[in-house]
Amino acid sequence: IGYFASSEDVGIYRVAYLVASNVLVFHTAITPVFKPMASEVQDDAGVLGQRYRLAARWVVLLTTPVMTTLLLVPETYIALLFTERFAAAALPLSILVVGFLANVMIGPAGRALEGTGFPRLKLLNTVLVVVVNGTLDVLLVPVYGITGAAIATATAFGVASVVATLELYHFVGIVPISCGVVKPLASGVVAYGVARLLVSVVETSIVLAVVVPVVVLLVYGITVLIMDPFTEDDRQLYHRVVANVSGRL
Repeated sequence: IGYFASSEDVGIYRVAYLVASNVLVFHTAITPVFKPMASEVQDDAGVLGQRYRLAARWVVLLTTPVMTTLLLVPETYIALLFTERFAAAALPLSILVVGFLANVMIGPAGRALEGTGFPRLKLLNTVLVVVVNGTLDVLLVPVYGITGAAIATATAFGVASVVATLELYHFVGIVPISCGVVKPLASGVVAYGVARLLVSVVETSIVLAVVVPVVVLLVYGITVLIMDPFTEDDRQLYHRVVANVSGRL
């Protein structure tokens, strides 16, 4: 961006990227926990796949309301946190959030590859992201500016996610994406639709910044409970966490 555009554009894009990175907070928190879990059962593809899909489902479950909120009012949070001067970061922010969703949906792929003895594949995927991102930057930034940079980054994450999915299936023997992520995503769509009605009638930025996440969480939570995406594995995990917390108290 700095080569083809101005330093101001670099700063605006940096703001968009930092805010969009909040979508990855749960993914970043859960992936370190998964690596030892993968190492323990790397010789049992069935159990490994079960644990992987459980981790991926919870990442999507926790990430969806954050993603939905940012997609609804990106300009509101940009303006409140960084002033109106950075309003141009709103569209790149939305594009980056969608790109990060592709990374979130496949779960802790990098940790799974490391934990099962394929660390070089993770390195290869990182190189792939850099090459695709850099190539598309050269093609898109001169034409579309920071929006082009966001498209390049989102596309790079999407390509890497597809490659990682194929690698996990071929080398590890697990299918990372399951039907378990469909219900949380569908609940996010419902929450987005309801909150969008609110956004269309409320114009005050502060009110939107406070009310939108509350509405999203409320509608999302109710819809998730109605759809009931939880399995016996989720319930066992919940009881283990509760027992662990109760024991410490």
